Amino acid sequence: MVNRRIKDWFHNLQVQQKIALGYGLSLGIAIVGTAIGILLTDQQQRWAEALGRDALEELQLLTRLQVDALEVSIHQDNVEESLSDPERLPLAYVEWRQDYNRYRQVWQEFKETENHTKGEEEVESAEELSALEMFFEQYGNLQDKYFQTFDQLPPVLDPAAFTPDMGIRFKAALDKLEQRAFSQQTHDLTHDLTNLTALIRDEYELAQVAILNASTLRLWLISFTMVGSAAIAGLLSILTARAIASPIRKLTLMTQQLAQGNVDVRIPMTGKDEVGRLGKAFNQMAEQLAESGLLNQQIQQLHQTLGDLEKNQAKLIHAEKMSSLGQLVAGIAHEINTPLGVIQASIGNMTAALKQSLRELPPLLQTLPPAQLADFLTLLAWTRQPQELLSSREERQLKRRIQQTLIDLGLANADILAETLSRMSIMAPLDPILPLLKTANAPTLLETAYQLAIIQNNSQNIHLAVGQATRIVYALKNYVRQDVMGVPIYASISDGINTVLTLYQNQIKRGIKIEKKYAALPPVLCHPEELIQVWSNLISNAIQAMNYRGNLTITTAEQAQYVVVQITDMGDGIPPEIQARIFEPFFTTKAVGEGTGLGLSIVKNIVDKHHGKIELESIPGHTTFTVRLPLDPASVEIAIAEKESYQKLG
Repeated sequence: MVNRRIKDWFHNLQVQQKIALGYGLSLGIAIVGTAIGILLTDQQQRWAEALGRDALEELQLLTRLQVDALEVSIHQDNVEESLSDPERLPLAYVEWRQDYNRYRQVWQEFKETENHTKGEEEVESAEELSALEMFFEQYGNLQDKYFQTFDQLPPVLDPAAFTPDMGIRFKAALDKLEQRAFSQQTHDLTHDLTNLTALIRDEYELAQVAILNASTLRLWLISFTMVGSAAIAGLLSILTARAIASPIRKLTLMTQQLAQGNVDVRIPMTGKDEVGRLGKAFNQMAEQLAESGLLNQQIQQLHQTLGDLEKNQAKLIHAEKMSSLGQLVAGIAHEINTPLGVIQASIGNMTAALKQSLRELPPLLQTLPPAQLADFLTLLAWTRQPQELLSSREERQLKRRIQQTLIDLGLANADILAETLSRMSIMAPLDPILPLLKTANAPTLLETAYQLAIIQNNSQNIHLAVGQATRIVYALKNYVRQDVMGVPIYASISDGINTVLTLYQNQIKRGIKIEKKYAALPPVLCHPEELIQVWSNLISNAIQAMNYRGNLTITTAEQAQYVVVQITDMGDGIPPEIQARIFEPFFTTKAVGEGTGLGLSIVKNIVDKHHGKIELESIPGHTTFTVRLPLDPASVEIAIAEKESYQKLG
């Protein structure tokens, strides 16, 4: 009962309302599905980000603890070695004391994180909580005893007041400190800290994977929604076309019967839309004709009226669909153009900043001797060369290699210099710039070169992105541009084909190789937006025929006052028995729902409208559609008129 009511309600809608309902439903599904996808993945991503931040903080704290523990152990050994040298002992003791204070502070911070971690079980893993608990059970009391023993050490500050007896007492205190098992278990402590670091690093990597999964899930949900809405829109479009075309076919059949003299035919149409009203008008007309003596004349008029109405209604549906599509794509193009303008302005600002940096650079370069200036220019030349993208691990390995090289050369700022050189991905031997690296302002010079390289690379990347987006927007505008006045213009055939190739780039890049054999062609007087529809249908059919794998060859040439376009694919070909029917309306070899059978029919109508010809040559593995368009359509129209006049006279 409910389905019947819905069907009757839809049947009574106007044609324009049916079309609007289809587009509104598909857009609504896309919007609702996108919103649901964002809401579902937002909570998961927030959890993953919190986990990543917590793991990163713990990694930093563990690293500091490892480093400080090793430094305390090293300086303790230095103090023991300095007992025989009263002059060295105070300095070694002060360094040891500083490392001890820093280590104790970091240990206290690390110990306090145990309570903080236990308060956030929803972020921390059970494995990490268990590892931390075992670690503090094993080393907590040991560290406290070590701190107590260290605080009881006698201070050693004045070399003049230092006596052998004081050295003996201090040595005994050190032996007592070592008996607390700190020195013996330093290796175990470092090893366990390393294990904790690996565990938390795994947790951090898990957080990054979770963030990536959340983003991927969001993308999949949104993509699924968009595909679903597109499928529903296509289904509704087919249903709407059937709801309009089926009554018209019935009306056409009844009109033919009426033309044959059957005045008893009636159309069972109950809808309240335009087609239903037309059916009622037809029935009234048939009744009137049956009662009048002008039956034949009225049937001819009705047949002519019906044909005109069918054509006009088809044009109305097509125009309305294309208008909606054009508005949608024009809106997309406008939205893309807005950020493109911002990006272009940013490029200008970046270029200005680069020029300003280059103006400020000479004072810095004037401080360099000629030889070091040449080294700096060599470094700049390296940064302008294409650099290989390195992972974080590869960049750390590169930094360690560079740092070791600089340390071997005795450079004081080896760590700072290696950090900058690794970020610049400098893999070449450093011999040409060694004199520059040995200068006092080497870190400043390297950072300046690095910043200049960043500005230059970003400017180039933005410029390339703007160019690609601009080409896409231009192709979209060309594809949906409507010739409102219906007046033909001179246009480039090659530009129209390239527009279609740009729009099909996503399908082409799956495995289609495009081979263009373009000749220099003069502009052709035509309706360019209609020819774009021709190229779109032929190229789309070729891509589908090859199942998105193979070579697609497009050839243009000028032959005997005609522009010739050939589109050749490597598909399975069209069987000879159906080649004569491929241009018939509604004829298709595709499965139900995959094609309407109107594509090649529309292509032929457009080519005929331009007084051109379309031909087919097909064998397995080689199918070619050849389109011939006249350079001077006016002369073709005159020739056709003369031929028709001659046939009438004959």
